[in-house]
Amino acid sequence: MNKEQREYIKAQAELAAAEEQERKLEAEFLKKRGYDVASIYCIEDESEFDRLNEEFAAEPEEKKVWDRVCKARDKKLEAEEKLIQYALSIIPMKKEREILSKAAKTNWKARQEMLSIVMKLDTKTVRA
Repeated sequence: MNKEQREYIKAQAELAAAEEQERKLEAEFLKKRGYDVASIYCIEDESEFDRLNEEFAAEPEEKKVWDRVCKARDKKLEAEEKLIQYALSIIPMKKEREILSKAAKTNWKARQEMLSIVMKLDTKTVRA
């Protein structure tokens, strides 16, 4: 496993942990207010949803967790881009590299497929 792969895995784990912490915080917030739903987005009454959403966003702990989630998302996107660039750098044919480079920027499915393939790659078998 190379540096880019390790950074991507670490960034994914950090984002998952931050999002899980936010889900738990939101569930506790709703439970304290007598709601038996997992997410504010499950509340159908729009005015009640708006009120609870504003209250939750104003919670000091939620602000900290939201900042953590945003930073983790940014870090994951950065690691993802580095991993894509690594994947493109090891493609020997120029034409294919150009096609995939464009696809990585414009086609979400192609980008996800590239990430999946490069994460399965044993980098010890690739010349740098």
